Amino acid sequence: RWGRDPHFRGAYSLPGEDRDENAALLAESVGGKLYFAGEATAYWYGSTIGAYKSGRMAAREILNRHNFEHDFESYYYYG
Repeated sequence: RWGRDPHFRGAYSLPGEDRDENAALLAESVGGKLYFAGEATAYWYGSTIGAYKSGRMAAREILNRHNFEHDFESYYYYG
């Protein structure tokens, strides 16, 4: 389908020089009740692994905030 679209010639994005600062701001929780994750909140900006790792980081924050006893590394750890 993309190959037949005359207006699509491929696209990509590159993070700016302040990506680390922006990612950190986007990843901050709101009042410890609302958490964010995804490629835009990750140091590994623009990648699937960045989205995955930021999700794990947000989950850790939630579990730690609620003093949930966990062994995070024992569950399907991929890095």
